[in-house]
Amino acid sequence: MLDKYKRLFVRFLHHQRLFFHKEANNRILHNQLQIEIDKLYNLVHARSQPIFVLSTGRCGTKLLSDLVETDPRFIVTHQPSPELTHTAWYAHQHSDANSFHKITQIIDACRYEMIRDAWLLEKKYVETNNRITFFAPHLASLFPQSKFIHLQRDPYKFIASGYSRNWYAYEKLFDEGRITPTSQSQIPWDQYNQVQKIAWLWKETNQFIRSFTDSLPDHRHHYLDSKDLYSDVDKVNQLLTFIGIDTIPLSAIQKRIAKPVNAQPRSKKKKLTELQIDEINQIIK
Repeated sequence: MLDKYKRLFVRFLHHQRLFFHKEANNRILHNQLQIEIDKLYNLVHARSQPIFVLSTGRCGTKLLSDLVETDPRFIVTHQPSPELTHTAWYAHQHSDANSFHKITQIIDACRYEMIRDAWLLEKKYVETNNRITFFAPHLASLFPQSKFIHLQRDPYKFIASGYSRNWYAYEKLFDEGRITPTSQSQIPWDQYNQVQKIAWLWKETNQFIRSFTDSLPDHRHHYLDSKDLYSDVDKVNQLLTFIGIDTIPLSAIQKRIAKPVNAQPRSKKKKLTELQIDEINQIIK
C-alpha cells in the first residue's frame, strides 16, 4: 500500500513540474513573435526536427522518456492529449493510399501545435506514445526532417505483459485502440483467444514499423531492442546520440537504466503455458 501511495505522490510531483514548465513556456510563446504568422505553418513543417518512437508499447518508452527529459533542449510527451487511442486503430484500418491524405490531415491537426510550440521555444519535440506508430508515414511526409526510433520487445515477454493486463478483453478504455485485422484480411480473428490476438498485434505492429523504416534513409531511423535499454549503456548512449543528446555521462545512464520504470507488480503477472507458447509461435514465426 505504501508503494502505491509513493507512486501516486511521484506522479503528482511530476505533473506539477510539467504544469509549471508549461506555464513558463506559455509566457514565452505569447510574447511578440519574430516570425511572420502567415509563414509560420510552413516553416514549422519544413524546419522542425521532431522525433517519434514507434513501438507496440510495454517496451520501455517511459524509461526512454525519463532519460530524454533530463536534457532541457527537448520536450518529451509520453501520454500527450489527445492520446489517439481510437484514432490509432483507425489509422491502421485505413493504411491504404486512398486514405493517406485524410489520415495526414488528422495527425497534423492533433500534433502541429505541440511541434510548433517546441520549435518556437528552440527545442525538439519527442513523442514516445506508442499510438503514434501507425501515423509514421504521414508524419514523415509532413515533417521531412523528422526522425523515428523503432523500439522492440521480446515477443514472449510483451505478450505475457499484455495478457497479464487483460488486453483484448474489451473491459478497459484502452482496448478501443487495440488494432484488429482489416476487413480484407484472411486472419481468423473471431477464433483467436487473447494470447493469439496479442501475438498478432506484436507481429503486425513490428512488421509495419520495419517496412516503414526500411523506406527511410539511414540518418532518419534507429533500432533498439528494449532489453538493451535496461542493460547496455553503450547502445543507450548510441540511441541518445541519434536523438541529439550528448550531455548525459555514461555513469548517469547506467544509474538511470538500472531502475525499473512502469513495471508490473509480480502478483499480477501471468505465466504463459506451453500450449500458449505453441499458439504464439504459429503466429509470429
